[in-house]
Amino acid sequence: TRQDRVIALDRFGRQLFETTVPDLHAAAVDEPTGDVWCLTLANLSSGELLVLDAAGREKSSHPFTAFGLAYSPAEDAFWIVGKAIAKVSREGKILSRHPLPEGAYTFTDVAVDRERGGAWVLEDDHPDLPRSQRRLWKVSLDGTATATHHFPNKTVPRTLACVDGHPWLAVMKNYTKDS
Repeated sequence: TRQDRVIALDRFGRQLFETTVPDLHAAAVDEPTGDVWCLTLANLSSGELLVLDAAGREKSSHPFTAFGLAYSPAEDAFWIVGKAIAKVSREGKILSRHPLPEGAYTFTDVAVDRERGGAWVLEDDHPDLPRSQRRLWKVSLDGTATATHHFPNKTVPRTLACVDGHPWLAVMKNYTKDS
């Protein structure tokens, strides 16, 4: 399915705005400003980061092609993941960058440690890249990333959250391509 709508709601569920963002893949809110950061992704190497203001109007754009993003209140910055793990300032400046390991496929999801800063990141594999792996990475405040867990065959991580500094994951076990 194609996703192309951003619908912003207040904490009571009232709609603030609705707008079209072609090829929308992920979004996160800049909590102090109310701006919505949107990743668009037409394919693995073509996308951008659009910043919408609190009324849904395009405010700026940046040449980031990525899969996931999250706002870190502890760092007042965003973590963006795809072919690298990057910490980015509100102005779009890259503050730190950890590249994808050689032979890897992509980083797919990020969850921030809201109290202490840093993040947890998922890496996905691909059957055409024999050195690619499904792994969980811990990212420190300075952007240093360390693989902390390798998922066994037939276990596919899909959703990532961070609670009290610890990663929580939803995984599919006994996964086959037909399941």
